[in-house]
Parts: sequence; C-alpha cells; structure tokens
Amino acid sequence: MMIRVEQMLNFQEQALADLENVFINPANMEFATKHTITGELGDSEIYVVVDNDLLMERALSSQAENVSVGGMLFFAKKAEWLEKIGHTPRVGESLLFDGHGYLVKQVNDDMGMLEVTLTSNEDTDGW
Repeated sequence: MMIRVEQMLNFQEQALADLENVFINPANMEFATKHTITGELGDSEIYVVVDNDLLMERALSSQAENVSVGGMLFFAKKAEWLEKIGHTPRVGESLLFDGHGYLVKQVNDDMGMLEVTLTSNEDTDGW
C-alpha cells in the first residue's frame, strides 16, 4: 500500500497564494476593483482593494494624539504595481487615483502586498 504525502505550504507561500487567488483576484471581484493610477509611466489600470473602514479606524484611534490620517487607504499587489507603475510608491509622491490628486502619506510593504495611505492634494487634480 502506497501512502500519498502532499507537501503543505508554509505560511508565506499560503499568504502569497491567498493574495493571488482570493484577495486580489480579478476573476471573482469579491474584494479588488480596477482603478486608474497615473504615475511616472503614465496611466495604468490596477486592481486594488480600497479599505476606507480601516482608514477611519486609524483616524479615530489617533485623534487623541492629533495625528492626521490621509483620505484613502488601499492595498495593491506589489508585483503588478511595479510592472505598471515602475517603482514602489514614495512618501510625498504625487499621483492621480481615478483622476483625483493625492499625495502618498504612508507605504507598508509586506509579503507581496503594498498598503498605501493617501492624503488629498487638490493641487494635483487634473494634471
């Protein structure tokens, strides 16, 4: 009798698989939506997960410290962002998100996922 042993994924491999198959999967559109980002390479359509609920939680928890939180928070697949935009977002960088101007306020890079917090920048609207 032969016993079949399947190799289990380690945590990082499982997280990357979930990133591709669940979190940012254009086929199911459960979480991610397509948005137009204008960066140094011009306009690019990228699938992102906008999470303004998390942004609001952070804003409320930081009010006592008088910390300002940006106007939008989203998650993007790092590989797609690099392919289409050309570089990881930089704090203070201007970009257009669906035609509206923003400044990058914060960037977290974790296991193939970028978490980007933007603050409104009316000066960049309509570049």
